[in-house]
Amino acid sequence: TVGLIAVLAAILLARRGLAALERAIPAGLYRRVGDFAAAVGAIRRDMIARPMALTAGIYVFEFLTLHAVLKSAGIEVGVAATLITLGAVVLSTLLPTAPGYVGSMQLAFIVALRSFGATAPEAFTAASIFQVFVFGSVVACGMAILIVLNLRKIVAR
Repeated sequence: TVGLIAVLAAILLARRGLAALERAIPAGLYRRVGDFAAAVGAIRRDMIARPMALTAGIYVFEFLTLHAVLKSAGIEVGVAATLITLGAVVLSTLLPTAPGYVGSMQLAFIVALRSFGATAPEAFTAASIFQVFVFGSVVACGMAILIVLNLRKIVAR
C-alpha cells in the first residue's frame, strides 16, 4: 500500500491536476495521496541526504555483521539470502515482543533461512549470535556510559 501511494503521489506530482486520475481514485484515497505528496514536497533535499547516507551506512554494517554471523553459524548463503534475512529481522523488530526481541528474531531467522536450506537449530544459533553482537554491544556501551557518568557524580561529592 505504501508503494502504491508513493507511485500515485509521484503521478500527482508529475502531472498536477490530472482530472482523469482524480476521477479514477476514490475521494478519500485521493486526498491522502495529495497529503502524502505535500508532505514529501515539504522535505528539504539538502537536509535529507545526510540522514539517508547514515541510514544506508548502518544497513551496510548490519548486512556485513549478519553475513559474518551466518557464516560463523555454518550457514553458507549468498547476498540475496542475507538481504532477505535482514529484511525479515528488521520487520520482526516491529512486533511487540519480549525485551531485546527475544523469540521474534529467532523466528524471523528460522523462517527466512529455511528457504535457503538452513535447519532450525542453525538459524536459531545464528539469530542468537546476531542478537548478542547487535544488541549486546549497544547494552555494553550504554552500561559503560552509565557507570562513567555515575562515577563522576560520586567523585564530585
